[in-house]
Amino acid sequence: MRPTLAFLVPVLATGLILATAGCDQQTARSDYPDNSPQTHRQIDEIQADATARRAAVDKRAEEKATAITFHRGQITDKAKADRAKIALDHDQAVAPLAAKREAAKVKYDAQKQEIATALAKKQKDNTAEEAPKLLADAASQTAEVERKETAEFVSIDQDIRSADDTAAKKKNDVDAQEAKDLADCDRQLTETKNQARADKLAVDKDVNGKVASVEGDSKSRMEKAHANEDRSLESDRKTSAAVRADLDGDKAVAAKSSDVAITTRDGIVTLTGTVPSDYDRHAVIAKAGQTKGVKSVVDQMSVR
Repeated sequence: MRPTLAFLVPVLATGLILATAGCDQQTARSDYPDNSPQTHRQIDEIQADATARRAAVDKRAEEKATAITFHRGQITDKAKADRAKIALDHDQAVAPLAAKREAAKVKYDAQKQEIATALAKKQKDNTAEEAPKLLADAASQTAEVERKETAEFVSIDQDIRSADDTAAKKKNDVDAQEAKDLADCDRQLTETKNQARADKLAVDKDVNGKVASVEGDSKSRMEKAHANEDRSLESDRKTSAAVRADLDGDKAVAAKSSDVAITTRDGIVTLTGTVPSDYDRHAVIAKAGQTKGVKSVVDQMSVR
């Protein structure tokens, strides 16, 4: 029975890389168009070539996916290192500012303490009537110290916020670049998988065409063989009929060969049945051998 051409198995679903690897479905055949060695060899060669080509597709896809994955790791490592450097630069910029702020606080706290200490001494050395003026003077001095403290803190805090903003912007830039580069890697991986799928589809299409061609050739050969066989059978039938006509037409052997059956294959006539004597057997064989189209005679007759 002639097999169908619709044997192409769908190519692997998504996933490489790889990958791809999934990727791998082959054209499946459990039979051949015919049992001739030529057809078997042709189909086997087509399938072996297709297997090698699919393996090459998988190898290319895997190598490319491996390279992309390695590059992806480099991108992640670089971004991590860049963020660490940004954090270090930020700490190095903020540390002296924080130290400056702490030193300023210590300085202004000391000044306020001096004012408080001086006020206490004056209150002890002066009369009660002078206390309000002393308190007012100390409050004024303290307010001036606090004003200077606040102004210096504002300046330092502004520098710290500026360092924070700079670090945050740099980190955001690194994050955005990393996301962009990783997305590009993912796009390349998807393209690699899609290309592998397309390449395998092309292999399957080519295999399908080649197998169809072999099947066409096989069908043509079989049709030709059948036609030749039909012609041979018709020729053998005519030869058998001609032998029978020659035997029946010869009075010397006609009656003697009435129990003889005649079969012909490829021009070789086989005589079976019985004859009255060996003489008659030889006469029948000789007569059959003289018939046009008879290549040889096989004697399977017996004497009754």
